[in-house]
Amino acid sequence: MRVLPNLITKQEKIENVLVRQGFRRSNHMIAPGLYAVGRPDENSEVLVTANYKLSVDALREHIDFNAWILVLDTHGINVWCAAGKGTFSTEELIKKIAKSRLNRIVNHKRMILPQLGAPGVSGYIVTAKTGFKVIYGPVRPEDLKTFIDQNCKANSNMRRVQFSLQDRLLLTPLEFIQSIRYSAVAFVMILLMALSGKYSLEDTQVAVQFGLWMFFATVMGTGVFPLALPKLRGKMFTTKALPLSLIWSVAALLSLTKYSVSIFECLGFMFMGSSLIELFALNFTGATPITSYSETKDETLKVMPLIVGSFLLGALVFGLAVWKVI
Repeated sequence: MRVLPNLITKQEKIENVLVRQGFRRSNHMIAPGLYAVGRPDENSEVLVTANYKLSVDALREHIDFNAWILVLDTHGINVWCAAGKGTFSTEELIKKIAKSRLNRIVNHKRMILPQLGAPGVSGYIVTAKTGFKVIYGPVRPEDLKTFIDQNCKANSNMRRVQFSLQDRLLLTPLEFIQSIRYSAVAFVMILLMALSGKYSLEDTQVAVQFGLWMFFATVMGTGVFPLALPKLRGKMFTTKALPLSLIWSVAALLSLTKYSVSIFECLGFMFMGSSLIELFALNFTGATPITSYSETKDETLKVMPLIVGSFLLGALVFGLAVWKVI
């Protein structure tokens, strides 16, 4: 058994900020097992979470009472994603209850799990195997104290999953940092084809324009799309992103034709950039509570061939144009 302080240190806060920007994200975890927060005793509540450090810290930040935290091994994945991927699971919970000898530490038979972990855990199986009753707590950890004070009864607001502007803004930097590398690869492809065709190193203005518009495509897919999400129509995320792809394509076309860029080069470039916007929008499904795992998987299988095909078609048209084949 280990101890976790209630207060998050300044260094931990800095690390959490960096992780939200994508730095060392895959290693931001703590060891699974049972932890004490404050001075819990045999009557204290048992709270369950994932071993992703941000999940643990979000819980710690809103606990001003003595409690036990049972941390499951989700391989450093947050509760919601781990529940969908099968690591925040019935089997893992049963295993950790047995390994921590929880029945010898508390004299009650209940534990509180985050609501977003419910898809991965079958409460009745846990009860049948361990004797512990699974109680699904509120969506947000800041409601946990009120939830416990109300005898573990949640009101409708505690059960409602919200995805506010602030929530989406928190995700935008990470989405941008993860996606800019794809745009950079696409830009290098465009630059190499351009230099091997009709352009030379002296055509810096054209190169700058290609780079800027590829950057704008990344901003459109990872910044504008999340912020405008509630106003965009369509069931699939790639359908929602179509108006943004069209706006970007028209703007890029009007800008590039002012330089020595042919219509076919513009068309090829538009196909490549808009395909990336659609890809970034599709990727955002994994960061939202709007779609389920099955819906995300279904959309990915349907549209990924179209996205890849559109990008390759754009690259082909662009290459043929700069090589003066068309």
